[in-house]
Amino acid sequence: SDMTHYESHADASRKDHQAIEQILKRDPKGLFETVQKNGISMCGVNPVTVMLLCADPLGASRADL
Repeated sequence: SDMTHYESHADASRKDHQAIEQILKRDPKGLFETVQKNGISMCGVNPVTVMLLCADPLGASRADL
């Protein structure tokens, strides 16, 4: 997924880290709210949110980057 579009490198990096932090915490609600609240133009936020919702029931125990 593209994380941020049309931002300066500094802004894109900050926004990327905000979204990635929620993904690594396996927090679907946190990811969705972070993207909305911070105006992150992440392509694929909905599929990633669904993936996070399914991860624990399917046996995921951690997230790696």
